[in-house]
Amino acid sequence: MADHPPPSPNPGKHKNWARTRLPHATHPSVMGWVGSGGSSGPVMQGLAKSIAWDGEGATCLIEVRVTGAGSEAEAAKVARSVASSSLAKARDPNWGRIACAAGYAGIPFDANKLCISLGDTLLMDGGQPLPFDSNLTMCKFSRATASNYLRKAGETHGTVEIQISIGEGPGNGIAWGCDLSYDYVKINAEYTT
Repeated sequence: MADHPPPSPNPGKHKNWARTRLPHATHPSVMGWVGSGGSSGPVMQGLAKSIAWDGEGATCLIEVRVTGAGSEAEAAKVARSVASSSLAKARDPNWGRIACAAGYAGIPFDANKLCISLGDTLLMDGGQPLPFDSNLTMCKFSRATASNYLRKAGETHGTVEIQISIGEGPGNGIAWGCDLSYDYVKINAEYTT
């Protein structure tokens, strides 16, 4: 019949059971992902993305990947903190908003090892923000390039990828959320519960 035993109140008890879980979300549009022990992993991951992508008024999915944490749980907590941050969801290529949201997670990390990328654009390396300007004359990246990446993701209902490295540990985590668009604010301002 089934390859796995039925769900148990103690999933860790069954070593071969797919240990997928959706950790506590700090916002309804955020679902986190920790580990994958079996075939249900891709299905659960797809469901988590769908829930986040279907946020009220959302124009894009935000995918936050965290590496270098002490454990998967720590990495997932940092990822969820960023994915649920209203300032990080505002689709502004501001490294400070992302770094601040990572710090809100309460997971200790060396700020001098913090690296943040938005898509293919490195915003912060070794805890230092990279200088930028609109014409890329003496700077490492163009703010216009990062802004265009965010704008295009919203126009195409695409995915904004945020990569954060907080150290050299073995923990990796991922979380998804949706952007905080004008429509999101409008929809939630026009009804009462």
